[in-house]
Amino acid sequence: MTFVQWNCRGLKNKKIWLKIPPFSFSEFWIFQETFFKHEDHFFCSSKTLFYLDRQDQPGGGLITGIPKTASGRIIPTIFSHNANQEILAVEIFYKGLNFIIINLYAPQGFNIESAKQFFDSFSVPVFIFGDFNLHHPLWGSDKSSPLSNDFVEWLQNSSFVLLNSSNTTYATHTGSPSLLNLSICSASISHGVDCYVSDSNFESDHCPVIITWSKLEHISKKMKTIDWNRTMSQSANVLTTETNLNVLTRKISEVIRDNTKIITLPANNYLP
Repeated sequence: MTFVQWNCRGLKNKKIWLKIPPFSFSEFWIFQETFFKHEDHFFCSSKTLFYLDRQDQPGGGLITGIPKTASGRIIPTIFSHNANQEILAVEIFYKGLNFIIINLYAPQGFNIESAKQFFDSFSVPVFIFGDFNLHHPLWGSDKSSPLSNDFVEWLQNSSFVLLNSSNTTYATHTGSPSLLNLSICSASISHGVDCYVSDSNFESDHCPVIITWSKLEHISKKMKTIDWNRTMSQSANVLTTETNLNVLTRKISEVIRDNTKIITLPANNYLP
């Protein structure tokens, strides 16, 4: 399945882009800085949209979109949503999977201290997508801050993995690039998750990040088994009655073949 996270810097005049890739083929949308008020909410035929709007001042706003065939609910949080930190957490049930998407925007830099207990509290896989506005050498910056140092310390001691740490996602009007939009997931699923950065910003100053999660399908696997007790007993009889090497080799091969069978294992999530 595919996720796209994007700081759209205002979505009202950019909704046309949602009809083309990577937005059109992504099951999940995670958008920051929508600039939406409640009256700006819109209908999408393929998605159920969850909103967090900034009502008292301009800017900000989050949207998390999930397929119509999925079910989801907003997870209540104790955060005081303000202009400095917005968090929208949605629990999702889709194709037999249960996981959580956390969407966040922190224009002054994300403060992990207020959120680490919340992030660490889940027993199901978690994706954390957002515009963290943090700079750190771990993702290619030549500078850091107390907030980014605290965040990296938490990340390195947590059960989460940073997925994108190289390609920049943001460019100022002067062209100076940086990586502000981070994609994070639970370490337990990171082996099946990959991501890349779009080469277009779709009229924003942030490029979308596309994340894929390849969950192993429920498949049947076959395993070859040998009855070693019967094989050893019958082979011993051959060895005591036959001296011709060619005949001996043939008869031993026949014993192994006759005592070998293939069984089908029950459907499950098997490693490749």
